[in-house]
Amino acid sequence: MRKYHFLWVIWVMWAGGVVFWLTDARLALSAMALRYGTLIGLSLILITLIAVLFGSKRSNHMFSFDKSKKSAETLQDTQAVNDAEKSVPVLPETALVVSPVRVKKDTFISQGIQLVGRVEGNCNITIEGNIEGDVQCEHVIKVELGGSVKGELRAEQIIVNGLVEGRLYASVINVLSAGNVRGEVYVDEFTIEKGGVFIGQSNLLTQDKEKSDLKKKVVNNALNDNDENNVTVLAKPVK
Repeated sequence: MRKYHFLWVIWVMWAGGVVFWLTDARLALSAMALRYGTLIGLSLILITLIAVLFGSKRSNHMFSFDKSKKSAETLQDTQAVNDAEKSVPVLPETALVVSPVRVKKDTFISQGIQLVGRVEGNCNITIEGNIEGDVQCEHVIKVELGGSVKGELRAEQIIVNGLVEGRLYASVINVLSAGNVRGEVYVDEFTIEKGGVFIGQSNLLTQDKEKSDLKKKVVNNALNDNDENNVTVLAKPVK
């Protein structure tokens, strides 16, 4: 802006000099012409300076107005953003809650164990040792290879791959290739694999009598708690 001010002053001085020269040429350098020329030149210079100063102040005022307007708009935008952030509800961090899962486990009578008495439970029972007595459960009784039972077996399913002597009550009885069953079986579905041995009598497990007796006997003899691996052993080891 200052460069333009200097240009305006130079132009005004040049214009005053031209006017003065014309006036001097026409009036033959008379005192009156010199006086009028000087007055006119000074008047033009003064008017030009006033115009330049007024324009500069107006420009500065407009610039200040625009700057203050932009600052006000920026402040409003910032305040609006802050209000929006405050209005957004802050959700608490949700913790992943995992409910414990109780895994159903089988009960094992290991090899080398000899029991005399009664074994009851509401879980699967796997026999690899020797039991002389009754075995009852609500699910599956499995007599593994090398295991033996002399007594009565009651369950929903009985799988024999060892030796069983006595009575068997179940909805399903499977005699595997190394299984040996001697006695009476009361069953709805009876299968014997090749190599399996069954010596005795097979009877149908009546829907009304035998199944209801089986469930009642198992429920009444099992411990009344919520442990899914509940097993009652009313037996003593054989030395």
